[in-house]
Amino acid sequence: MNRKSFTLFESTVVLLISTLILGTAFTLTMINKKFYEFQKTKLLLAENLKIAQDLSFKKIELSDPTSTVCGVGILITKSGYIGIAYATATLDCYKIASNTPEEFNFTSKKPDLFFTKTLQIVRDENHPLLVREGFENIQIQYSTGTALNDFNSSSILFIHPYGDPLIYIDNNKIDFDREFKLIFKENNEHATITITTAGQIIAK
Repeated sequence: MNRKSFTLFESTVVLLISTLILGTAFTLTMINKKFYEFQKTKLLLAENLKIAQDLSFKKIELSDPTSTVCGVGILITKSGYIGIAYATATLDCYKIASNTPEEFNFTSKKPDLFFTKTLQIVRDENHPLLVREGFENIQIQYSTGTALNDFNSSSILFIHPYGDPLIYIDNNKIDFDREFKLIFKENNEHATITITTAGQIIAK
């Protein structure tokens, strides 16, 4: 019985097709990995915003000096974000938010309280919740309507006892009727985190 062997041309074609298939599979794997990492960054921020809001519901007492935590939130910059908090020894949080809301503006001053990955409120700036991974190539904008706006920093604080959001962007207090949106962009991917006036946090 005669066996017909592959010609050089046929072997080259098979090799070329195999290379194309492997290259396509590798490309799709990389695309899926980037999409997963992009979605993970968005969902993690939404989760940490919800954690901050949950902490704001609690009447957390601090000592040295004695004070009560009345605002917990996230400070976002272009390179990532950290967990922050605000405490007072005397006044009601809502009075501060109404009369001197700039007290909660951490885009213009350094926070002196932080919340950690273990959900503790601490004064140690070396151990806050800190997330930088995934922000290298992401563009973040905000919107309170139809226009998209760039920003350098944003502090989002949830105020005790109801967890209502108080938001500053680049030293300006943001008043919104219904929704405040953070829009994430990376290449052709888009994602949104929406915070409503009632304090709902929705990731899409």
